[in-house]
Amino acid sequence: MARMEEAAWRPLPENSTQTKINPTQIILHTAVDAPGPTDLPRYFARSDVAVESHFWVTMDGSITQMMDTNVRADANRRANYRAISIETEDEGNPVGVPWSKAQIDSIVKIILWAHEAHNIPLELCSAWDTPGIGWHAMWGAPSNWTPAAGKTCPGPTRIAQIHGEVLPALAQEAPPMDYNEAKEQLIEDYPKYTGRTHDTSGLEYWANEIASGRQTLQDVRHIFLDSEGLERIWRKLNDLEQEGTGDCTTTDEVIEEIIDRLEN
Repeated sequence: MARMEEAAWRPLPENSTQTKINPTQIILHTAVDAPGPTDLPRYFARSDVAVESHFWVTMDGSITQMMDTNVRADANRRANYRAISIETEDEGNPVGVPWSKAQIDSIVKIILWAHEAHNIPLELCSAWDTPGIGWHAMWGAPSNWTPAAGKTCPGPTRIAQIHGEVLPALAQEAPPMDYNEAKEQLIEDYPKYTGRTHDTSGLEYWANEIASGRQTLQDVRHIFLDSEGLERIWRKLNDLEQEGTGDCTTTDEVIEEIIDRLEN
């Protein structure tokens, strides 16, 4: 059984009847519930409701687990066989009501727990069926994750919080990365993102300079969490290949220059 110790356990009837899964994804939802406290587990338990989610996070950050994460929950269409779903309270207004700080903290706790329990990557899914983190309308509406036309779940305000708050918080809490491995990955993936061949006198030099300082990669860890960030790295490295280091004369100065260029 896969249950989060910090969550209140209120199993739905489907927890004992639906198929087992080995989850590889986490999908974030918003409930569009009525204003005031909402008992979502009671709603999902109704016989006339055909969908359900694994977790429920209220505005005050309380976490309720309704389904074992090794059991299928039917909130994500074709992703039901691989996804853990997290519902969030929104007072019926996900556009005007952002996730509270307590909700963000709880969402991060659930994702980190799922990362430990199921080895789900702490990064955005690169496609609808690849491992990682996403939101319900991530691939459009309708899409493989939702049949509902026009759905924006969890809404633009909360999607912005995924990028601006959830992913950076995960980056801070993630286990230390292997810096040599990160350097080698930069070099290996270079052609994929740029369409260019390796430039050992340019890219490899800069990748080595980046990897030479542990704090450097720590400071730009958030860039590794999404494909746009990776593409930004390649653009900056291209600039560095062309422009050189200017007046930098020491490794520390080079590292500071790299950080500055990567973050601006």
